[in-house]
Amino acid sequence: MGYTAADMLNLLTFNYEVPIREISRRTDTPYSWFIYAKQSGSIANNLNRRIAEMFGDDWNSLENLHLYQKRKNIVAKIDGNKIKEIRYKKGLRLIDISNKLKTSPDRLSKIEQGEMGLRSYPEYLRFTEYFGDDLLPESEEKPSKTHSKPKEYITFTNIAKRNSKLSWEFGKKVVY
Repeated sequence: MGYTAADMLNLLTFNYEVPIREISRRTDTPYSWFIYAKQSGSIANNLNRRIAEMFGDDWNSLENLHLYQKRKNIVAKIDGNKIKEIRYKKGLRLIDISNKLKTSPDRLSKIEQGEMGLRSYPEYLRFTEYFGDDLLPESEEKPSKTHSKPKEYITFTNIAKRNSKLSWEFGKKVVY
């Protein structure tokens, strides 16, 4: 399966629950670069480098894109009725759990009714952690529960020019 620039960016935001505008802000990249990438179907080297600074050099590797897609497919299969059933069994009201799940009672109701799906993989993990149950239909393959927290690394970049003294630039890289 080939991935367009729009596919890659959509899968990235879905997997990490970070909107494009936030990635733009954190990487000090014009938002228009992301829009252009989606419309043109290709990601410029400058944009790729800046995204890599935030998510790691392999953010758009085929292996990671397959992982992101697999997670998106899993989340698309959640059973809203199962959420409702578990909530009723535990005697919980929508208003009681919506804040803990970082969503509104109205949206949670729509998810239960199947009118709306979950927005991201981290949101799916919050739901499964809170309900203590897997929310997929019984016939579906269950995902692994591993989810790592962001890691921060100190980076050094040689910024020396020809015939000049060695010079290093200090930076920080966050890998999700």
